[in-house]
Amino acid sequence: MDITAVIPSEVNKQAVALWSKAQTDSLLCVKYLTYLYLEDEEKDHIPPRRKRKIRQKRSCWSHDWLQRRKEFGQWENLLQELILEDRTSFRNFLRMDEDLFCELLESIRPRIEKQRTFWREPLEAGLRLSITFRYLATGDNYRSLSFGFRVPPNSISCIVYETCEAIIAEYMDKVIVCPSTAEEWKQVAKGFSRRWQFHHTVGVIDGKHIRMRAPSKSGSYYYNYKDFFSLVLLAVVDSDYKFMFVDVGANGATCDAQVFTNSTLHKALSNNQVRLPPENL
Repeated sequence: MDITAVIPSEVNKQAVALWSKAQTDSLLCVKYLTYLYLEDEEKDHIPPRRKRKIRQKRSCWSHDWLQRRKEFGQWENLLQELILEDRTSFRNFLRMDEDLFCELLESIRPRIEKQRTFWREPLEAGLRLSITFRYLATGDNYRSLSFGFRVPPNSISCIVYETCEAIIAEYMDKVIVCPSTAEEWKQVAKGFSRRWQFHHTVGVIDGKHIRMRAPSKSGSYYYNYKDFFSLVLLAVVDSDYKFMFVDVGANGATCDAQVFTNSTLHKALSNNQVRLPPENL
């Protein structure tokens, strides 16, 4: 029904304006309610935020038994006794003689020695080196080593990594030296002829599976035929067991031939960059 037919003509304009305003307000209310409804639905689909874990206050800076390292630690007591009384047991403990240990210690001391600060006394360079060699000799875990040397496991994890890096940086170019001329290869061949009666031999090559913990989501990529996860170490040695070439990093599932094919040694041999002596010499 038309509203102008009921309302007298003199108030038609005012009535129409009020009616239009009421309809507009109704539409606005419907839109607003619809917006609130959709907003609530979106909130229902948003996953709740994880509550931040409240970090507990540290109960102590260092355990009391760790602070008694100088009285009962293996480096401060046991190893010093073995140096004075039983060097054979010292060799069994660290897999090296005391003279070689001291030589290595003095060579890498500037690389592993920490600065003394006001807050705490740093761990000695000898302690760091002995922990590293004991770990490499036995493969023992950090927590077990911490009870013997009285050093926290988290500190041992850093010590082993830093000390190994220091040894590599100090001795890489001094120890692992590959011959670069025909005359140097001839000297290696003479060593095999003289000591092992293997003539025309310039090196012995083999691989070693280094046991490791499988990386996350790696599947069987590092799983070798010996039924454990590993990385492959490929090495070439001379007649005195000295390394001339090392390639590390191939996954354990790779066969020996593929490890050699992917190595830089194979590429150098293929491109005649090794400079081996002629066959008739």
